[in-house]
Amino acid sequence: MRMADDALLSSAVRRAMWRLLPFLGFCYLLNYLDRVNVGFAALRMNPDLGLSAAAYGLGAGLFFVGYFFFEVPSNVILHRVGARLWIARIMVTWGIIASATAFVTDEIGFYAVRFLLGVAEAGFFPGIILYLTYWFPRAQRARVVALFFLAVPLSTVLGAPISTLLIENGDGVLGFEQGWRFMFFAEGIPAVLAGFLVLVLLPDRPTRARWLTRDQARALEAVIAAEDTAQVPETTGLRDALRDGRVMALSVVYFGVVFGLYVLAFFLPQVVSDLQEQFGVRFSLVQIGLITAVPYVVASVVMVLNARHSDATGERAWHVAGPAFVGAAGVAVRGVRGDPGDLADPAGVPDRRRRGRGHRADQLLRQPVRVRRAVPDGVAPGDHGRLPGGHVGRRRVHGAVRCGGARRRQESCRSHDVWSPCMTDIKPRSREVTDGIERTAARGMLRAVGMRDEDFGKPQIGIASSWNEITPCNLSLQRLGLAAKEGVHRAGGFPMEFGTISVSDGISMGHVGMHWSLVSREVIADSVETVVQAERLDGTVLLAGCDKSLPGMLMAAARLDLAAVFLYAGSIMPGYVGEREVTIADAFEAVGACARGLITREEVDAIERAICPGEGACGGMYTANTMASAAEALGMALPGSASPPAVDRRRDGIARASGEAVVGMIEKGITARQILTKPAFENAIAVVMAFGGSTNAVLHLLAIAAEAGVPLELADFTRIGDRVPHLADVKPFGAHVMSTVDRVGGVPVVMKALLDAGLLHGDVLTCTGSTVAENLAVIDPPDLDGEILRALSDPIHPTGGITILHGSLAPDGAVVKSAGFDSSRFEGTARVFDGEQGAMDAVPHLQPGDVVVIRYEGPRGGPGMREMLAVTGAIKGAGLGKDVLLLTDGRFSGATTGLCVGHVAPEAVDGGPIALVRDGDGVVLDMASRTLDLLVDDAELARRREGWSPPAPTPELRRGVLGKYAKLVGSAAQGAVCS
Repeated sequence: MRMADDALLSSAVRRAMWRLLPFLGFCYLLNYLDRVNVGFAALRMNPDLGLSAAAYGLGAGLFFVGYFFFEVPSNVILHRVGARLWIARIMVTWGIIASATAFVTDEIGFYAVRFLLGVAEAGFFPGIILYLTYWFPRAQRARVVALFFLAVPLSTVLGAPISTLLIENGDGVLGFEQGWRFMFFAEGIPAVLAGFLVLVLLPDRPTRARWLTRDQARALEAVIAAEDTAQVPETTGLRDALRDGRVMALSVVYFGVVFGLYVLAFFLPQVVSDLQEQFGVRFSLVQIGLITAVPYVVASVVMVLNARHSDATGERAWHVAGPAFVGAAGVAVRGVRGDPGDLADPAGVPDRRRRGRGHRADQLLRQPVRVRRAVPDGVAPGDHGRLPGGHVGRRRVHGAVRCGGARRRQESCRSHDVWSPCMTDIKPRSREVTDGIERTAARGMLRAVGMRDEDFGKPQIGIASSWNEITPCNLSLQRLGLAAKEGVHRAGGFPMEFGTISVSDGISMGHVGMHWSLVSREVIADSVETVVQAERLDGTVLLAGCDKSLPGMLMAAARLDLAAVFLYAGSIMPGYVGEREVTIADAFEAVGACARGLITREEVDAIERAICPGEGACGGMYTANTMASAAEALGMALPGSASPPAVDRRRDGIARASGEAVVGMIEKGITARQILTKPAFENAIAVVMAFGGSTNAVLHLLAIAAEAGVPLELADFTRIGDRVPHLADVKPFGAHVMSTVDRVGGVPVVMKALLDAGLLHGDVLTCTGSTVAENLAVIDPPDLDGEILRALSDPIHPTGGITILHGSLAPDGAVVKSAGFDSSRFEGTARVFDGEQGAMDAVPHLQPGDVVVIRYEGPRGGPGMREMLAVTGAIKGAGLGKDVLLLTDGRFSGATTGLCVGHVAPEAVDGGPIALVRDGDGVVLDMASRTLDLLVDDAELARRREGWSPPAPTPELRRGVLGKYAKLVGSAAQGAVCS
């Protein structure tokens, strides 16, 4: 009979185990998963919310405050109403509050949610342990509790990689801006569903379980009731229980165990992240999750074996104490080893400053030959959208370039054409204003702008922005500046935004104001240099939107030679007049057309109202988009960042990624001049040629190269232009705008095609820390579409869109946008004007075959080298775009169309041959031989030179900044750089 009873009891226990433990363990896994999630989320959430380590720790601890005050009441209610209802209540409310963490926006919100989560979960674990005592006799409880408690290590083993994957890839999902928000939202949903399942799957007691026979249920309850009666002979009050030494001892034991478990859960991901500093490696967030899971895998096995041995021997105390001692010894060893940063300090002096925590180590920063290890990830707008453009790109933009937090000392040394980790300081300059008692006043000033104690150990990143309200080109920069700062914070740096100027060429065109346009390029470079040098900033994110601000920022980066990432504002969307797509260039052409009587004033007005429908730079392949494409090809801007329009919220993600990337450059010791090499400039020239970009790119690339100390010449443009075909059917000479290019893949599509054809250097370094070829391999852009971006076998022109000319009229060179020429030769008669306005007035009187010569508009002669878009637009609008040649020592806008030769050097004020041209002289332009000649013999030119002197300068144009500029500026053939 005894054997039959034992068999009946054993069968009941086994059935209860299979019926209850998996589901209860699953419920507890869901709850404990929060400890794992909040630990990993802290790597991103803390910088996003501005939480210090102390604030994070307080918020995490407030969970237990709520839990403590409501634990006993919760267990009392569970005992009275039954496990089924109360555990269901806990799961549902817990899940709702856990999901609410996704909507936290600040420190107070974090505190509130954590406290409420503790209230909702109060009594859950003790309640389930109490519930298990209703089902399992004492002899099986250690094993049962151990099996149930497997949910703790399994929550990390399974949860760590899942949570990190959700954080890594959750940006933009369901509208959540950051991946950690999506993770918290997803965390609560299974808990709510499990809460409803509790009502179906959990009976209150054995006698209410349909899956037990009546005999099994009665046998199980009888044994448990007998054990309870034997153990507790009389009822004990709450006061007596609290005075019982055993209760206090068990409370201390439980406190120690729980304290250790939760400290590990909350902070182990950050500890693993810090190990990167010690060993000079970089882990992705997913890798950190997998490493964090290792001790929990071991614990899962050991815990079950330990519990089985405890039940078999009947011994309890040492089976608890032994693992506790082992865990304590491990923590002690880690403490003796000290902070990983201490081991990296060659002087052995601990650096107790707060270091930036590691963040996403994305694909473009983790190629095998670089500092980071190769691991998969996505590329995307950053938060929102896809790269490289619209629906075509398959990966996200900002994901491609995120980087880990700042290390105290690490640099990258160039060796055998790969980058390897060495030692450097992540605060190479800002230590001069933050370290030591002598910098007390400086730190006081910095505290006033928001720096906290933990921020003084971070690299200081300047966010240089040309935002203003004067031109639509720059309007998006205020928004992008905020996103860039967020990215710097995420990566472990401290951002500090400052402003510089920007001049609108579209507004300044056609009048005296254009004299100051090119000058603004130098002012921008000078002003950024001034702030960065004076404040000893460690790196910069350079934001620009209008024509001269782009090269001005890149010149500053080259001059400073610090970690720097360029960030473009994006282009404007096209406007429409009826079904016709219009841009800024159409307005200038409409003026000439109206003057000739070809269109009405009302039609001009309709164009005026349509050309600029919102924020962004001029939409064709004009100067801003040309230089943005060049910056991407140079490697100074993130891959895929040139083409998305200004209004596209992918740009916010690109901005965040740019902020993260600059911190990554500092970590690796990469500076601007390591990127701005001769091969990088050749890549930029190739991309400009393929796009048929603005002739201003010649001037600006020469200037940037001069600042970088790179020997770039006009001959390089000729050499590369001979090899690279013109592929892009874009305005001003084609049919499409930059937003259309974005839809078919953007600049990476062209770069990949050129790389595959051997027309691009794939081994040059970029701001991602990877090479051009590595970046393109990660992005995997689509092929050339064949219409907007033509195939190399079917180009628009067999050679590049820009041609360099030489000849008797331009001994030092001149630049022509060959994409606008349909014939190879033009010969005509000179009409000479000493300045732009005279030519503008003469447009109604021009005849086919005229060569309009506008001189004394060069860098010194202008001064300022004005653009001639108003004149060229008027000529085209008058219907003479293919019949009249315009040549000048000034410049042309990127929006210029027609037969135009600019940058004629030497310029007129320096006595160049253009100064000697007279009305009626013959001029020949031969594209095949790349020559520009004046059909006047040398003897006649010598006679003219004898009586020549430059016109007296206009007093207004020789004062102030223009006066300084005229004295310092060099030839257009060398980039018109001031020195």
